[in-house]
Amino acid sequence: MNILFPTDFSKNSEVALEYAIDLVKNLKGHIKMINIYDVPQMEDTGVGSLSNFSSGPGRRLQEKVSDDMKAEVEGKLKALAAKYELNHQDYDCLGIEGNVKNEIDKLLATEAYDLVVLGFRNENSQKGVFFGGIANHLVETSVCPVIAVPPTAKYVDFKKIIYPTDLIHEDTRALSWLIKLARPHKAKIHLLHIGDDYEEYRETLVQELCDSLSYDHIDYEVVPGVGVSKVILEMTNKTKADMIAMTTHTTTLFQKIFHASASKDVLDNVDIPFIGFSDNTKFGD
Repeated sequence: MNILFPTDFSKNSEVALEYAIDLVKNLKGHIKMINIYDVPQMEDTGVGSLSNFSSGPGRRLQEKVSDDMKAEVEGKLKALAAKYELNHQDYDCLGIEGNVKNEIDKLLATEAYDLVVLGFRNENSQKGVFFGGIANHLVETSVCPVIAVPPTAKYVDFKKIIYPTDLIHEDTRALSWLIKLARPHKAKIHLLHIGDDYEEYRETLVQELCDSLSYDHIDYEVVPGVGVSKVILEMTNKTKADMIAMTTHTTTLFQKIFHASASKDVLDNVDIPFIGFSDNTKFGD
């Protein structure tokens, strides 16, 4: 499993790293640790931005600042890997100058990753760089699954994953991926469908979905409710889930509004790791 791990060196980014390390140990793989940073533009009083010079001392000074920052960032990444006793063959480090969203999108478009793992802060946070907006963006667009770890989460030997299903879209591939994650921990996968009418019919559909998967630790629940994200969050607490996984479907305008809104609401308010799948997710294809 090839894992992309962007970090802002915050505390919850370290919790996210622990989940990435767990996957490397249980499923074998490699972690690419990255930090994306801005380089301050050097100013020379009365002359303007030194970075505007194509050559000369101003340009060389700007390049020196850039090189020094890259070395500092990559040193911190290596120190983080050493702190968690990662073997050298299990990771590599890269400091990248640029915009966080753009650089992550570029890496996902040009390199093969099976998973992104990152810590994030909610939309109201003013600290760090991995705001909920970055996590939401990845959950809606990433070509591979995303594990997003909120600031209140702690690393645990997870035993229950809750997965809401609308019973309209194909969930088998996402659930098969979750089974790979859950199996080393013997974790239960709890399917949740928020029903309205025809509960008996929907219950039959969820049972058939469970029966189609080769995993013993999977069950389901059909519950009534109004307000999808509210019910999902309530059931996450009620079932004492250690993780929540959701698929964001964006195949039509209505589905985009409904599902993107639900996943965003849950991601902005959840206090356990969130596993997201988008319509673009390849699942190792």
